[in-house]
Amino acid sequence: MTANVPLHRPLSAVVKAVPSGDTVVLIKPQPGATGPPPELRLSLASLAAPKLAQTHGPGAPTDAAPGSNGYFPADEAGAWAAREFLRKKLVGKPVSFFVDYRVAALQGRLFGSLSLPLPAGEAPHSKGGVSMELVSAGLARLRRHNPENERAADYDALVAAEDAAISAGRGIHNKTPGSGPVQPSRRVHLPFSSTAAAEAYVASVSGTTLDGIVDHVINGAVLRVLIKDEDAPSGDTDPTVYRAVTVSIAGVVCPGFRRPEGSAPPGAAPAGAPPALIPMPFALNAKVFTESRVLHRDVRISLGGVDKSGMLLGTVSDPVGLGEELLRRGLARTMGYSLDQSAEAPALRAAERTARNARLGVWKDWVAPTTGAVPPSGGTESWAGRVVEVVSGDMLVIQDERSPSSEPRRLSLASVRAPRLGRGAERDAPGAYAARELLRKRLIGRRVLVTVEYTRVLGAPGGGPPGGGVAGGPAPGSVGASNAPKSAAPTAGRSDPMMFVSLRRDIKDAEDVGLMLVKEGLATVTRHRGDEARAGAYEEYLVAEKEATAKREAISAADGPTSGRGRVNDLTGPSGKKRAKEMVDYLQRTGPQRAIIEYVMTGSRFRVMLIKDSALATLALKAVACPPSTRRVYGPGGVLKESVPGEPLGDEAHNFSRNTFLQRDVDVVIDSCDRTGAFLGTFSLPNSDGKGREDAARMLLEAGYGKLHPAYYPAEDPNSGPLVAAAAAAKSAGKGVWKGYHEPTAAEVAEAAAKAAAARAGPTVVGRVVDVGFAGKLYIQTEAAARQLSSVEGALAALSLDGGTPATSSRVGEVLAAKWNGDWYRAKVLVPASAADGASMAARVQFLDYGNEDWVAPRDLRQINAATPLASMPPLVNVAAVDAVMVPGEDHEAGRDAGLLLRELTMGRRVRVAGGDAVVLADGDSGAGSGSGFSSGTGGSGSGSGSSAAPAIVVNGGDDAFPTPADAAASRRGGGKGAPSPARSAATSRPASGGGGGGGGSTATLAEQLLQAGLARNWRRQDASTRALAERYRDAEDIGRRSRKHIWRYGDAYASDEDDDEETQAAHRRKYGP
Repeated sequence: MTANVPLHRPLSAVVKAVPSGDTVVLIKPQPGATGPPPELRLSLASLAAPKLAQTHGPGAPTDAAPGSNGYFPADEAGAWAAREFLRKKLVGKPVSFFVDYRVAALQGRLFGSLSLPLPAGEAPHSKGGVSMELVSAGLARLRRHNPENERAADYDALVAAEDAAISAGRGIHNKTPGSGPVQPSRRVHLPFSSTAAAEAYVASVSGTTLDGIVDHVINGAVLRVLIKDEDAPSGDTDPTVYRAVTVSIAGVVCPGFRRPEGSAPPGAAPAGAPPALIPMPFALNAKVFTESRVLHRDVRISLGGVDKSGMLLGTVSDPVGLGEELLRRGLARTMGYSLDQSAEAPALRAAERTARNARLGVWKDWVAPTTGAVPPSGGTESWAGRVVEVVSGDMLVIQDERSPSSEPRRLSLASVRAPRLGRGAERDAPGAYAARELLRKRLIGRRVLVTVEYTRVLGAPGGGPPGGGVAGGPAPGSVGASNAPKSAAPTAGRSDPMMFVSLRRDIKDAEDVGLMLVKEGLATVTRHRGDEARAGAYEEYLVAEKEATAKREAISAADGPTSGRGRVNDLTGPSGKKRAKEMVDYLQRTGPQRAIIEYVMTGSRFRVMLIKDSALATLALKAVACPPSTRRVYGPGGVLKESVPGEPLGDEAHNFSRNTFLQRDVDVVIDSCDRTGAFLGTFSLPNSDGKGREDAARMLLEAGYGKLHPAYYPAEDPNSGPLVAAAAAAKSAGKGVWKGYHEPTAAEVAEAAAKAAAARAGPTVVGRVVDVGFAGKLYIQTEAAARQLSSVEGALAALSLDGGTPATSSRVGEVLAAKWNGDWYRAKVLVPASAADGASMAARVQFLDYGNEDWVAPRDLRQINAATPLASMPPLVNVAAVDAVMVPGEDHEAGRDAGLLLRELTMGRRVRVAGGDAVVLADGDSGAGSGSGFSSGTGGSGSGSGSSAAPAIVVNGGDDAFPTPADAAASRRGGGKGAPSPARSAATSRPASGGGGGGGGSTATLAEQLLQAGLARNWRRQDASTRALAERYRDAEDIGRRSRKHIWRYGDAYASDEDDDEETQAAHRRKYGP
């Protein structure tokens, strides 16, 4: 590369290494290139840095010289300081450089200047750059005797800089007696004299992480490292002591370099001649990768042992483990004898598996071995069964007819291998989906004859299941997760035997399934070894494969049409929720959709593939609620990580749906979408004789595996007759979930409602609303509390806080005095002020006597003596919540609208709160009356009565009165509030169902008005007592649901499988309640 470098032209490169204080190695990365990038060595023009002692290479000493005290010869004064200056400043960074001249006598060595890139828009001051910094610091001398054609471009400026450094006595020009060496400096220990010495050193540092500098890369996994000796003296004038060692990354071996046949052995080559080494495949790639990551850089090293050649074994981090990265890219293999000495052994094995499975680097031609196959004991085993699931093009799940109650078996086709289905975002191999679809359409739910050809232990070499399946774990052919029966016990791990079988349909003249796949060009034939067990029709397979190849069909054709299922629009999970809601109107208009049931989640909840739109969606049957089934979570290798038991009959309902609906072609009708993005609807499939269609919901209800869904209204569904009849028939017969069911009497229902009311009983709060929060939260001042405000305000005024010292520091929960609109109020710190905010520094506080929150600058905060009553007095505001129904919170898209409506209905008005609900009182209403309880916070009186006037509250209108979620996180300014209350204002007038405007009270409670406006929903409960309590709000919720506004905008506001049990309600109240 040096011969082609132009002179006196600006160039750019990346600094790969800094071998000395006046020389750098530059590389020019080539995007898309597979080989090493071009590199050149550039010496700084006209400069000579002090020389470093050689610590590696042919000329480096290996034995202690007399008087060396076990160290390498010392560097020249300032050599290490100059090299460290350049190393820390330049390694791994892009630079711009000029080549000033080339010296032919030094094999065309290049001399020039370089500098780091300047900020955008700033012109370079000179071409001196790093050279000027070295000379000015006294870390390099100027070559003043060079001819003019071998001088730096700004030689005169360098001369002036060196003269100034000499005059100031900087660096190597410091001649002051006793000044000591230029710092930093170093001393380097000689290599270990024996393996025993190396082992003793490793034992002494075992369990510690060492600092080091990679001085040389021998190959991708073997490094020459200078390890810092932490035990050496570390004074200002002491040299840093290093130990030069060779470190091999434990458990990792990279391709190396070999000498050609007939070449001179090491040590016998002519002096100065480079070693004639030939790189093995990917050896250069591994070495270049390692050099780009760690050469001449600070690393962290953990040592674990010594190999037989005396090299230290350990891990090198930069900060990510280097060995793991090499393995993940296919640039190395694991090395068994040292793998156990690495703390990262599991991660290394996983990284190697990733590269091997992806055929990266050294694994590009890897073929899985096919050993470990043995014929079944006692001769050939045959039996009949029914296909439950097609996992992939060569793996199926079959129920043995000999034991119908046992778990289905996962079987692989013998001697054939279908293309691999992709996992997650990975694309399918060409023909993989076509192979699966061929088996699904011809075999799912059908009776087959099974012949076991051989078995293989999955943990044995070559024992991986065809098609990429993992025993007991998620099946690659199933979208989402494993479709294993919920009643099945988890597998023991990767050591279970897998049966490899031949299949044929149980009909006259049925063709062998493996042969059918090979003929269609959708599978290849496994090349067995001489004595290995194989399929009975193996020879027929080979003939069919040749014919398929000749016809260029399917995967044998380079331009075959079966390239996979194409791009799938995933509408499941949090990431697909928005897209699902956007598609619901389109799916409603287009009518029934052709689909495939890809996965059974519960008895009434499925993952379906909508064929026309190539969309994967979650579908919940709108009319049926099945008990939840056992939920299992599998980890890598199919190992069970977690198992959550379901409810009674949940697993039975899941298995019924799995055996009846899984992988069937169905017609799906979409009715709406719930708040999680799951579609609500139904589907039908052909009946057994193929002359009609069966409704899936009716089949589940008829079998007693579910009940009519609580949110399903038969009166609104013209097709509800068969469903209601099926549910009634199962109920009368006591099937499934109806077994032992007792219909409660009217007296029992009333008693349950009374118990629920008693459980929520508590005092009634009557007062004036001074602020409104999210999720139905109200801040209320009782009349008794209002009468105490004047004494609090008088006490604050008596403290003369305007002339006090600002509270520049505060802590969460501390009670301070906060100034707002010229007046002082008691406040509690929620978020302390941060100096990082600079001029906008402010603390988030809550005004204790009004409930609202705001950001207040430190200049408007004052400390309150903890011994005064002001600090210990409870807040003069009650915190209550309308939580008898679920009001959306801050993180819900309708949360702000719910708050605005609640603010419009209540702000500045007297209310009575009881039993999780509230009513607005007329001006003359005393608020007396009993309630069933309320959710209250601390502070204030628990009740209030009388007709004395409440304190005046001045409010401003406008939607800005209610904060958005962003306001709470970013606002540093006060809102327009009126005195004396810092409470936020009511919203602009808006229509509201059920009244609530004007000066009088409303006959509808706040919960009912929120429900009617579509800004709340009922809690969905399971037990009879709480369900009876919620019946009072049913009609109000129906009004909001039919409006299709706010939380009902996309259909059902519930999650289709959500029950809002007590734990769910408690979590909601902990987040938003008082």
